Amino acid sequence: MSVIQLTQSFLPTMQERNTGRIINLASEAALKPYVHLLPYSMSKAAIVNFTKGIAELVAGSKITANSLLPGPTLTEDTEKN
Repeated sequence: MSVIQLTQSFLPTMQERNTGRIINLASEAALKPYVHLLPYSMSKAAIVNFTKGIAELVAGSKITANSLLPGPTLTEDTEKN
């Protein structure tokens, strides 16, 4: 919920100033779900779609909204999967 709460907090000021950048961190799991982590993948897809909605909401202004979708980090846990 932090993505939504932060956007709700800062977007009105950005709209008043007609400038701002929203950058939300998601995961490649948003586009290619990890079958062993479906709730995680669903939450990342929600972030991507929320961000797309905000981008459409502010279209035509000097506000941008984007999601970053990094891939996995090599750890002992990711090596096992």
